[in-house]
Amino acid sequence: MKIFVAGGTGALGGHAAIHLAAQGHDVTIGGRKPAHPDTPMAAMPFLQGDYVAGDYTADRLAGFDWVVFAAGNDPRHVPQDADFDAYLIKANHEALPAFFATARDAGVKRAIQLGSFYFQAAPELLAGNSYIRSRQAACEGARAEGCPGFDVISVNAPFMVGTVPGLPSAIFDPYTQWAKGLIPIPPYAPPGGTNFMSFRSLSEAIEGALERGEPGKAYLVGDENLSFAQYFQLFFDAVGNPAKVETRDEELPLLPDVAIPQGRNNFIRYEPDAAETALLGYRRHDVKAAVEEVVAQFGRMERDIMGVEKNRAMPETNTPDRNPRPELDAAMMALDATLRAHRTLPPRLVELVRLRVAFHNQCRPCMSIRYGDAVDDGLDEGLVCALERPEAPSDMSAAERVAVRYADRFATNHLAIDAALLDELRSHFSAGEIRELAIQTAFFTGFGRMGAVFDGGEALPVGARPADGSRLAPWGIDPLVVRL
Repeated sequence: MKIFVAGGTGALGGHAAIHLAAQGHDVTIGGRKPAHPDTPMAAMPFLQGDYVAGDYTADRLAGFDWVVFAAGNDPRHVPQDADFDAYLIKANHEALPAFFATARDAGVKRAIQLGSFYFQAAPELLAGNSYIRSRQAACEGARAEGCPGFDVISVNAPFMVGTVPGLPSAIFDPYTQWAKGLIPIPPYAPPGGTNFMSFRSLSEAIEGALERGEPGKAYLVGDENLSFAQYFQLFFDAVGNPAKVETRDEELPLLPDVAIPQGRNNFIRYEPDAAETALLGYRRHDVKAAVEEVVAQFGRMERDIMGVEKNRAMPETNTPDRNPRPELDAAMMALDATLRAHRTLPPRLVELVRLRVAFHNQCRPCMSIRYGDAVDDGLDEGLVCALERPEAPSDMSAAERVAVRYADRFATNHLAIDAALLDELRSHFSAGEIRELAIQTAFFTGFGRMGAVFDGGEALPVGARPADGSRLAPWGIDPLVVRL
């Protein structure tokens, strides 16, 4: 069958796309941005678009036999300045059913809506949680668009655990670092728990729903009921850490209270219907294996974290004591990963700020690289050259110019950041974005200076440090492109 997976650039949709392609289907993926280049999805046909904006029109969906919708919005997707409830109504109550109506009009025969388990497994949470109500509305709204010749089926999943080859994870990478002892948080978990399921089991359930699911049905899928302590213990066991995860009645930074809708001390337990599990044909008792795969992948990505474009590599330093405290370097990398995971600023803007700070710091490694997400977001070397004279006419946006001006002062004379500059920032950025810009600039300034101080003198695109003390620059070079 010819299948379109909306949200196929993400973790759950990407895993489903890979699984369906392995079964012999012709799979096309869709998303707001292309798939990560290191994932198998990057080789699949791609339709760029945002369902909330109505980008997937009937003519674009025409020709697909089946559709899997794995792009539902959750609190992470709500824009910084948007009204939370209003955005969820737009995305899940309105735009999602509209997508299914469009798929019907395009001639699609069968469609799966991947949803959330809360309203089926714990309906008592509906009254106090607008996000859970929006997920119920999405499930009901999508299935309401079904009709003879257009079957719509919902598959509602619990807490998910798993990995997609080559895809970084802002959730599971920190869990693994913590279990390895690289994040200084004691081994504890909040009281309570929930149902967990592997990516693999879910992809099998999606395949089963496409092939055998009852039209109009909402399937509550799941696997193992675990306390949060039992769940996190799987990570510690998988990395070989003998520590025992205790239950402690306090918030865990890696699983904040906001991520536990039922609240601390509460447990969402259920057993998936045996007949439905058999019909959909998905495996059970797969959570431990999924955690082990996460840990194995994180280990590979940790070793390859500075991997660059094919046929190019960062040179090795000849300094013997370059990394005497690897656990501290890992903590620095974890902070960087956290900032990236919660980033709302455009990657291009962040990269312009980073490179301007690198110039002031004279950090040769920092000046020699470009991050792939910024390149994908439109950064080119012509724009980097504009950093030599940021106020001169160029393709930099007004927001980018003021961010670079802020970075200039932060890196050279932070006390010169005055009320006028802050007011100018407020005219382009929300309060949350300004805070993000400040933290990112502090990260670039501090760690960039450390990189300059401990420069091992290796050959880099920016060149060797001149003996006369003149300054190097990140523009006018052939940089390395780093993809994390």
